[in-house]
Amino acid sequence: MRQLIFALIIVTTLLVSSAFAQKDEQLPSVNGGEPTAEATLEGQSEVDLSGTAEKEPDANKPLAWFVGLQGRLNWIPPVFPELFLEEAPAVVGPGFTVTGSWRSNSESGFGVTFGIGYLDYSADGPYRDKGDPETDTEFIESSLGMVYLSGTMFWSTRFGEMFAFEYGFGLDFGIVTGEIKRTEAYPDPGSDTGWAACEGPQPPGAPNAAYCAYPAVGVNEEGEHYGVVEDSIPPVFALPAIPQLALRFEPDPMVALKLQVAYGIVQFCFGLAAEIGVEAL
Repeated sequence: MRQLIFALIIVTTLLVSSAFAQKDEQLPSVNGGEPTAEATLEGQSEVDLSGTAEKEPDANKPLAWFVGLQGRLNWIPPVFPELFLEEAPAVVGPGFTVTGSWRSNSESGFGVTFGIGYLDYSADGPYRDKGDPETDTEFIESSLGMVYLSGTMFWSTRFGEMFAFEYGFGLDFGIVTGEIKRTEAYPDPGSDTGWAACEGPQPPGAPNAAYCAYPAVGVNEEGEHYGVVEDSIPPVFALPAIPQLALRFEPDPMVALKLQVAYGIVQFCFGLAAEIGVEAL
């Protein structure tokens, strides 16, 4: 009986020792092989926090530099020159600008744009000073243009994930190209402007002698002008744009399309621009 009891005690001791040995062997496996719940939470916290910190935008960091191309249309309606003149042709001229711009990532959306381009101011039509008789009407042939530098400061307000409204002011400063020719004109109901340029002085009794009269004189002389080049055009010119407005569409943060309009003293400017972020090139 004593031998049986002694054998049971030995077997029980061996079983307990084996169980504790297995537990000790499993603990390093849990801690070293698979992370505990506490370790897993700590690891996730560190990863999530570091990832969030990298994605948070810096309000003082510039969003991007952009380069782009702008198509422009300048319109000088007759109502403006007719404030000072009796007759004047309307001017509708296309143009283009190669642009570079920078926008901040701040709440105001402040930005600047600069560029270089060309504007066409060519026009044909009748011209007459206020108070002059109808017989003093001249026909203007303009091939004027302007190679210019432009600068714009603007702010923007977002009203959607891909849309923003820009508002600001700008200035075009450039060198004037081309010339204006002045020629006496006579009424011509069949022309688009209602007037036509005289081919030269007409002798007394000719149908248009009252309009295409003698004598032919120089540009700075009082009298009749025939193909005379105007010499009072300034070589340089500055055109402000106040205000300058634009609707910006951004299908991608590094791509922008703009529909623009501006007013500058005696003209309206309409534009369509496309810009792409430099980092995306």
